[in-house]
Amino acid sequence: MRLKPKMTLLLAVPAAVGMFILSLCIGLTVSRDVGTLCLKMMDEIVATRAAEIGRWAQIQLKTVRMNAISPELRSGDIARIWPFLRSQQASLDSDQVDESFVSSEGLYFNSVGHSGNIADREYVKAILGGRSENFVSEGLVSRDTGKYLVIFATAVRDRSGKAIGVSSTAVSLATLSQIAASIKLWDGYGSIIDGSLTFIAHPNPGYVMKMNLAEPASSGFKGLEGAVRSMRAMEAGHQAYTDQAGKARYLAFAPVPFTRWTMAFSVPASQVKASSVKILVILVALSLSILAALIASIFHTVDRIVRPIAALSGCVQRIAGGDLNPDGRKTLVEAAPHDEVGELALSFDAMAQRLGDTLAGYDSVNKALAELNAELEDRVKERTSSLEQALAALQQAQDKVEVSAKMALLGRIVANIAHELNTPLGAIHSSSAFMLEFMDEIIPLLIPSFSSLSADGQGVFLTLVQRGVARAKRMDLSEDRRQKRELAVRLADRGIAGADAIADEVSTLGAFDMEDQIRERIVAGDRAALELAARLTELVRSGAIVLEASNKASSTVSALVEYSRGDDYEHKDCVYPVSEINTLVTLYYNQLKRSVNLDRRFLSNDPVQGYRDKLNQVWVNLMNNALQAMKYQGTLEIETRREGDEVIVSFTDSGPGIPEAIKPKIFTPFFTTKPPGEGTGLGLDICKRIVEKHGGSIGFYSRPGRTTFWVRLPAALVDKQ
Repeated sequence: MRLKPKMTLLLAVPAAVGMFILSLCIGLTVSRDVGTLCLKMMDEIVATRAAEIGRWAQIQLKTVRMNAISPELRSGDIARIWPFLRSQQASLDSDQVDESFVSSEGLYFNSVGHSGNIADREYVKAILGGRSENFVSEGLVSRDTGKYLVIFATAVRDRSGKAIGVSSTAVSLATLSQIAASIKLWDGYGSIIDGSLTFIAHPNPGYVMKMNLAEPASSGFKGLEGAVRSMRAMEAGHQAYTDQAGKARYLAFAPVPFTRWTMAFSVPASQVKASSVKILVILVALSLSILAALIASIFHTVDRIVRPIAALSGCVQRIAGGDLNPDGRKTLVEAAPHDEVGELALSFDAMAQRLGDTLAGYDSVNKALAELNAELEDRVKERTSSLEQALAALQQAQDKVEVSAKMALLGRIVANIAHELNTPLGAIHSSSAFMLEFMDEIIPLLIPSFSSLSADGQGVFLTLVQRGVARAKRMDLSEDRRQKRELAVRLADRGIAGADAIADEVSTLGAFDMEDQIRERIVAGDRAALELAARLTELVRSGAIVLEASNKASSTVSALVEYSRGDDYEHKDCVYPVSEINTLVTLYYNQLKRSVNLDRRFLSNDPVQGYRDKLNQVWVNLMNNALQAMKYQGTLEIETRREGDEVIVSFTDSGPGIPEAIKPKIFTPFFTTKPPGEGTGLGLDICKRIVEKHGGSIGFYSRPGRTTFWVRLPAALVDKQ
């Protein structure tokens, strides 16, 4: 089959079938949904009119509330109330019949001069009984005029807030019928139904106050049971039903706000269905018109496309047969249209010309390519040699940078160690000097002083010495200044000389509970025994200080020896991050002990495979950066944990955080946020390279007040036997 009929069939047939199916679907959908759409439109109209009636009812209630707060009604004095109501009659709206006041006994007085007892009215009982503050009544028959009314009422309260009566206004049902009749849609009509389901507004006056939807036998309506249930529940909706003449109709209804009324609208079902059919006919006619225009357009388009393509096909066949003569292509180029097909014809002409030129110069091109390949091979060899030399130089530079960074860190650690050793050595020196001086003074006095004590004095002396020695060994240096001041005052009040010195000695011994025994021995002349016991306690305390200082110096030296132990860089070994970090914490104790709260959470003690010295360089860098970031004040958290086949080590500081703008540059060589002289910008770059050489990764996350750097390393395989 030729191209033209093939394209016509391929385009026209699917278009016609698709258009037919689309028209059918639209018609079926519309025929089903237009009726629903009409009913929804009725629902919206009825709901809108119900809201308007609700606002009108609210205005009526507002009017009676204004009367209810007037001084005349709040006085409860009928002699003042009745003239006031009569004066209001002339200013009533056209839809208001009268205004009235009902006393707490049920007596009423209205603005047209009528009075009587209406205590049995529902709205009077509801308001005076305290069941409702405001009330909109159902349809009523006036006992004075026999007219059909609805009442809008509210409570009247005296200044103490007590209900003393009811203020109300009466509105004729004829007004409601006018409001309901204002809805215009097809041949439908509007109506208003009160809470007892009685019509209080209807275009047929014979229905008003006489027909009740709850009594289908008397109303003649069939199929409204569901609507009746919804109206009683104050719900909106619509319902299909049959009227007295047996005709099908639709009833849309909605509750009226602030009342127990329902706004309703009835329309013949035939008009709703007629609208659906009319729209369906219009859509089918429109679809057929579009289909005819579409098929004509397809025929015209196919003809315009196929003619130049046929000419192009003949030219291409000649080119394929080896005919590259420009004269044979001249007709094609001159007849080419000014569109994509024309551009395609020109492209084929240019291609044929280039193909001829290419074939003519094929040998020269091959020769030039061979020369270029030889030259390229020489350049590649030369460039490869230069890159190998540059790579070797770069590796040497990196090694030097790592050594430099490690020496800088070692300098900081040595400074900390010097301080850590000087502190205990100073304590040892001062305590030793005190002990020597004390021994020279106390030994000559010890035996004479003890031998001069009475038996009771010797017992008290031994008790004080034992208690003081035990306290000194515990390194208990606490001092209760308040107890010491109070003891000195009590001793002075008893006339004992040197009360302050005695109080100091008792505090040194921690013997405030032996105050009575000590005072008795002083009065008995054993004052030297208390002083001797205190001095012996100070001697023991100095010995304890020497022992503690020497232990601390020994711990620091052991940590330094452990840290300085070299690695065997020929073979990797099992490295335990927890042990190495604890050693570093000992070396950094001088910078941690003052204002840094150290939180160690070692959830995993698993080893990693690597070079101990290199990994220690990473831990030192991360710990040092964290301390500098928070200026050696705050909280430093060190955590280890295991995740799958990896061990994760993290350092978290409470510093100000890393700004968003510089986060991408953190691991860039020579980038630093520290002041000049404090950082080279190589620490994190070196850490990154060391971790990656170990097959791990390093990263961070930061926000103001919390920054965490983490290192992931492959866990070592340990033989558990």
